[in-house]
Amino acid sequence: MSGNGSGAAAASPPDPSVREDIAKELDALRDRLDGAAATNIGFPATSDFDYSALAPFFARYMLNNLGDPYSDGAYPMHTKPMEREVVDMVADLFGAPSADRWGYVAGGATEGTEYALHLASTLHSDAVVYHSAAAHHSVTNVIQRLGLTSIPVRADALGEIDYDDLADQLNLRRNCSAIVVANIGTAVTEAVDDVSRIAEVLDRCAVRRRWIHGDAALSGIPLALLDPDDRPSIDFPAGIDSVVTSGHKFLGAPVPCAVVVVRNSHRLAHARAITYTGSPDTTVGNSRSGLAAMVLWYAIRSHGIEGLRARARKSRQLAAAAHDALREIGWPAHRHKHAMTVSFPTPPAAVAEKWVLATHGATSLIVCMPGVTAEQVDEFVADLRAAITPARGAVPPASRTPVSSPAATAPAAVVVPAQGGPAGRSSGRDPLRRASPPGPAATSATTLPGNGTTTNGFDGHRGGDQPAATRARSTQAGSAQPAATQARSTQASSTQPASTQAASTPPASTQPASIQPAPTGKAPAAVPGAEPLWDCESIEETLAPMPSLAGEPLADVSPAPVPSLAGAALVARSAGVPAEPAPELVPVDAPGDAVDQLPGPAVAAPPPAPPLLPTPPQSLQRQKMLRRAGMPI
Repeated sequence: MSGNGSGAAAASPPDPSVREDIAKELDALRDRLDGAAATNIGFPATSDFDYSALAPFFARYMLNNLGDPYSDGAYPMHTKPMEREVVDMVADLFGAPSADRWGYVAGGATEGTEYALHLASTLHSDAVVYHSAAAHHSVTNVIQRLGLTSIPVRADALGEIDYDDLADQLNLRRNCSAIVVANIGTAVTEAVDDVSRIAEVLDRCAVRRRWIHGDAALSGIPLALLDPDDRPSIDFPAGIDSVVTSGHKFLGAPVPCAVVVVRNSHRLAHARAITYTGSPDTTVGNSRSGLAAMVLWYAIRSHGIEGLRARARKSRQLAAAAHDALREIGWPAHRHKHAMTVSFPTPPAAVAEKWVLATHGATSLIVCMPGVTAEQVDEFVADLRAAITPARGAVPPASRTPVSSPAATAPAAVVVPAQGGPAGRSSGRDPLRRASPPGPAATSATTLPGNGTTTNGFDGHRGGDQPAATRARSTQAGSAQPAATQARSTQASSTQPASTQAASTPPASTQPASIQPAPTGKAPAAVPGAEPLWDCESIEETLAPMPSLAGEPLADVSPAPVPSLAGAALVARSAGVPAEPAPELVPVDAPGDAVDQLPGPAVAAPPPAPPLLPTPPQSLQRQKMLRRAGMPI
């Protein structure tokens, strides 16, 4: 027996040498984390939080929200009342009916998606899961773990789902229920799928047995904080049945977590009651972190809804300023409206090695979550400018407005070309096809300092979000070209209109490799004479088809891919026959997407699409393929 009468041996203090070793390791860890935090601008994690007021709870209590969040159960050391308040706050933001909502704080967005898809597939046992090629890799992981059949749907070059391709895939499987995963902020470009359009497609295809899940891990809370008249269609009134959003991204929990909300009417009614816990078994994990629920509650209570809204606004302003600053030094950049993410070609190795940037293929990004400062963005842009300046000759000192200046943090105006429709909307075009060369109305040629070479800026609105200086330079691009470049421009094909020859005939670039994206796994090596990277003509070639973020080819994501009856190329590929090259896109006069409609010289219209029904020689083969895939014939 110990001296305190507890019946347990008192813990002896660690040996002094052990304490010293522990202190050294913790100091080394702190130094490493502080160093990484100074240059971490590429991963979405709020870093300006202070939870020191909660330290006593971290140190003294094992907080376990065991079992169902709406049943306190037998274990008293929990924070379930706080958890329920957090769920209600998220449910309110996403418009969940007050009488038909249920949710919990999960270990992460992957768990939340797994819970939602498990509910959906239990309710619709014959369901096929549809997700875009830009979906997070965790979505395909969850689908595989649950043993569900999935169909990848095309995404456009900037990450939004192709609604026409979704309709084509749904039409092939009219007898099956449908589960559609809508991206509410993709990992690379922060693209948002329009939930109301997805619901319209399901209606048009007469799919009544359905479930729409919103993967809002990255952008859910910031978008939901927008004025309802200004935000995208992402909520329960638009048609979602479940949504998950991360707690450690915008809200700033210091531990990974997420909040999942579903319609209570869809929840499983046969949850088991566990006697010894005194709580129903309704969540994926039985033991759940009470600390995570407490820090989310603390963050929401501390900032309040208006405070969170102001934080989101400030982050968007910084992202807009970062976007403009990159373009001002001649480095292409893209930012979706309302996004905190700015994507751009991977910078030279010296810059990429210093800064913590999320990189996917040849594309890198910075995410201006709370905690990322204007000074960090200024330093990053200065490093990039210094890295690319030697390749462009003598350049006078930068005259751009620093991002840290108050004038630089105003939100950039979004300018949609007159020809286009609402930004981010699909025009129904095939994003896998190479577009015809853009005309001057579709792109803005930004003159690179020092050598007069022009590069078409990569912008999601085809000319929107440009600073005034960039737009001014765009109008002078033709006259600013060297004589050799102008001479090459005059040798363009005589079939092109004079107004488009300069824009559609790229100059023979002699830019050294130092201004190209970083080599060795991050970007293709520079090739003398190649076109400038990320020009508008090559966006589709650079980013489309959007690969799965899990690194798998598009056709291999589905356990049992089924050919489209309307796509001859897909049928040929499934049969091992080389497909015919796709025709070029042809500009049309009807309003459509500001991203996909690329004006250019008139070309012959492509041949009509193949008929929905296969020709007789293909019927037997198609029946075999559908039967092998387990789909109705």
